[in-house]
Amino acid sequence: MNTKGNVIKNLKISKKLSLLLMIFIVCFLFVGLFSFYSINQIKINGNLYKDIISGKDLIADILPPPE
Repeated sequence: MNTKGNVIKNLKISKKLSLLLMIFIVCFLFVGLFSFYSINQIKINGNLYKDIISGKDLIADILPPPE
């Protein structure tokens, strides 16, 4: 009758702390990579910026010049 709850309860404290530290490091790396990706998307000359500029230029080409 070795369930998952008993497996964690039976570990030594050093193993539990190591597991907790590894989970923290993985989560920290995930947040860092997600932040890096997000910043690259929204920065000047990033993908989103280029889409906005392209749309602005298209509208400027279609509209007649102001009087």
